[in-house]
Amino acid sequence: MDFTQRHIARVNTLASFIGRYFPKHDEDKFDLPYYYLLQWRETEHALDELPGDIDEINRRIDADTWTHILRNPHHPEHWDNRLAPDEPFARKDPKTNIDATGMDEDALSEFVCDCLSMSIMRDKDPDKVFDWFEKSVGLTTDFKMVYLF
Repeated sequence: MDFTQRHIARVNTLASFIGRYFPKHDEDKFDLPYYYLLQWRETEHALDELPGDIDEINRRIDADTWTHILRNPHHPEHWDNRLAPDEPFARKDPKTNIDATGMDEDALSEFVCDCLSMSIMRDKDPDKVFDWFEKSVGLTTDFKMVYLF
């Protein structure tokens, strides 16, 4: 089973503890060519091992990631109408001070399960979930305090 399939299964395992199920979680990650680039990155291969222009590969991953974020309401950025669809996105420099005040309970639940799954899969430690929020999504302490507690 590949990284994305394991991640989706873990998200839904975590969701089951709160009586939820997210059957469409990350389904667009199976779209090509994003899927192959994502699998390469998530299996801990260095992107510079791919044939071709590494800057172009990173640009495509960032562009496809931004499209994924804007399509999926479990990402806080999806709810911030100040962010433009064509705005540049860089995983290494995530947005901060995201306005997700309109985020509904289902999206918020899926978001928390998503981040927990990623912290378990990448860091092997669910206690590092807030580090993962800050590192990968760019959430501020204010967001954590208002939305997660």
